[in-house]
Amino acid sequence: MQEDDILCGLYADTRYDVSDYYSDSESLGSDNDVPTSSCKQLRSSVIVLTSDTETSTEEEESSEPENSDDKTSDVWCKTDIKPSNEPFLGTTRLNIVIDKLKSVAEVVSSVIGDHLIQLLSEQSNLYHSQNAEKWKVLPKRLKWSHITPEEMRKFLGLIILMGQVRKETIRDCWSTDPTISTPIFPRTISRNCFESIWQAWHFSDNRQQTQVSGWLFKIWTMYEYFVQKFRSVYSPKQELSLDEGMIPWRGCLKFRTYNPGKITKYGVLGRMVCEAVSGYICNMEIYSAEGKKLEDTVLSLLDRNLGQNHHVYQDNYYNSVRLAQTLLDRKMRVCSTVRASRGIPRDLEEEDKRLKKGQSGFRRKGDIMVQVWKDKRLVQMISMVHEVTIVNTGRKDRKTNMEIRKPYVVVQYSKLMKGVERADQYLIFYSVLRKTVKWSKKWYCIC
Repeated sequence: MQEDDILCGLYADTRYDVSDYYSDSESLGSDNDVPTSSCKQLRSSVIVLTSDTETSTEEEESSEPENSDDKTSDVWCKTDIKPSNEPFLGTTRLNIVIDKLKSVAEVVSSVIGDHLIQLLSEQSNLYHSQNAEKWKVLPKRLKWSHITPEEMRKFLGLIILMGQVRKETIRDCWSTDPTISTPIFPRTISRNCFESIWQAWHFSDNRQQTQVSGWLFKIWTMYEYFVQKFRSVYSPKQELSLDEGMIPWRGCLKFRTYNPGKITKYGVLGRMVCEAVSGYICNMEIYSAEGKKLEDTVLSLLDRNLGQNHHVYQDNYYNSVRLAQTLLDRKMRVCSTVRASRGIPRDLEEEDKRLKKGQSGFRRKGDIMVQVWKDKRLVQMISMVHEVTIVNTGRKDRKTNMEIRKPYVVVQYSKLMKGVERADQYLIFYSVLRKTVKWSKKWYCIC
């Protein structure tokens, strides 16, 4: 079997050395966010992503031929103008009232409220009643009693605490060895009680699952709850970043993905919109192999922020000249890297081949600016926010001791594209991931 028959391009980001070559028709045109025409599942449970070895045979048709003498807004030209950045129409604020700002419990309860605790308790008790006869009862295991909301709240608190107090195994948290003992765990609930709740911990009634329920049925109630909280608790600043993250998972799962270019190669793919500065997650969407178009995915992720003149920073997988124009029409401006096959003028592509290190070229069509800059490799940017300006970065080259100069759009992109990465960084610092055979439990721990 040929390698091309089992590999497909799911998504790419040149910053991660993933494939940067497949046509716009595969990702933003008539096909899905995963090109199903060229994608096959490996061992029926993994969607494999290609490495940076294949080239696209199709290209998005370029825009109108460049005319350097025509300065109209519907033709690519070499004349730079200042984009008409409208004022931000949104309001950055915390949308909930917290009486005691110094109380951690008050802040946590604003997200993990009583309704969620009650739902988890009810579903866990129901799941235990449905499966108690199948489970092996250990001699030292406590006699089962229904989980109360207070016990569930303590259970979740200990899971979060495990992200700060690292132990080799969960049982070490209740160890009586004076060298590793942590008294807060046995004082809260017993080890056997924790293990009983962990075994019964569930989020949905399996009897309600049908063939049309979708792959996310197991977590759908929790997923909707957290997304609604992300959207309602806080209104972000003007600058947003859109990128993907991976929830580690190596078990059998129909929509599990594999990307050899990532540190976490196997897992559940999640796409997120975050505030660029703080990393606060404003919205998220779990990829579940539904055949959804990529353009629809981007618009659904940003739907709550359209019409407010937000500036969104994203990588080349999620953008094209056509999508940038669509977002501009909906009062949202884009700054991102872009692929040559996503609408860059053909004459600019020819000009790129003659650029030397440090040189740049650009074309503008109204507020949409495409700039190409030659560094160690070619950097292609599209922006509706910035002008074509080269600025000093404040750093010097180690070899030549000369000031390092970059396009202003590249400097701002590098600064404000880190929102999703910052959110991932917080999760790594206080990781609560535990080995489990149920992917839904690991997803909840990530949230």
